[in-house]
Amino acid sequence: MHFVTTPMRHLAAAAILLCTTASQAVEMPTLDDPQFAGWAQQANAEMEKFLRAQDSYFAMPAQGQPFPCEVPPELLSKIIGARLPGVPMSDEEKRAWARTTRDMPGMKPMEFVDVVVRPVQASCKDGKPDGRYAGWVEFTMVNSGLGNIIRTRFRKYIETDVGPEGRRPGLAIERQVQLDASTEWGDPAVAEMMRKNPPPKASSAMFIFNETLPGKDAGVRQLSLMRVSVTGPAGYDTITTSLMVPTGPKAWRMVSYNGRQKAYEATYRDGRPHGLQSNYAYRLPNGIQVPASSICWDHGEQIKTTQCNVD
Repeated sequence: MHFVTTPMRHLAAAAILLCTTASQAVEMPTLDDPQFAGWAQQANAEMEKFLRAQDSYFAMPAQGQPFPCEVPPELLSKIIGARLPGVPMSDEEKRAWARTTRDMPGMKPMEFVDVVVRPVQASCKDGKPDGRYAGWVEFTMVNSGLGNIIRTRFRKYIETDVGPEGRRPGLAIERQVQLDASTEWGDPAVAEMMRKNPPPKASSAMFIFNETLPGKDAGVRQLSLMRVSVTGPAGYDTITTSLMVPTGPKAWRMVSYNGRQKAYEATYRDGRPHGLQSNYAYRLPNGIQVPASSICWDHGEQIKTTQCNVD
């Protein structure tokens, strides 16, 4: 099955940094949790395969295997993680977007355009998607703000179980690569300046293990391994491992590592920072040493205190 859509209406990556090449092993943190350690080992193996064969690892087949039943756009959007034409943002997505862009005036809701979907394994039960799903999706993510429009083309491969209403129960595994990126500037003077002084180009590859836990508001456990490659005279590669650990209903802890070193840790509640955010010292690829720092949050509001004791 091959869907090509017409234009329609993720985690800011911290610059935390491990130089690596295709001939080097990918450095990973030591994780005590057996499940996270297992996922990290699998992600590590896939990342090393990618580094050895970057031109072919994300090759997408020319044809797909169709679902044996009709799949409404709303359900397919949930399965592939990209909204198809006519599918509006869910209430949860709207709330998350409003929180994310609260201090970013002029930002419009993110759009997915030129979406191509190619399943390679799909099944149905009683006329609805059900069972194991695997397949490719390629799309352009459009972020429009004051003065510019950023378009980023991604390709990803998904393996997951599909439950009622397109939900993805249990473990979903995704691998994703950035294919291209461009920025349009509304101000002609800024556009000319950027044309004459183009910034370094960056690309990324990511491997994600995302387990939806059973029970209402039980949350998810997630491990992601991301490589960012910046080209140019001062180019560098970075490897980041990030964990999402549920701590209670609608509450979780985020931890990120720079190679083997912990670089960031923070707690969240109801989708907002809540509690202590710790940024650990690290060194930028250009040699600049970034000092450690911390911020205290109370339901998304930064508070000044020497003791972060929010409930």
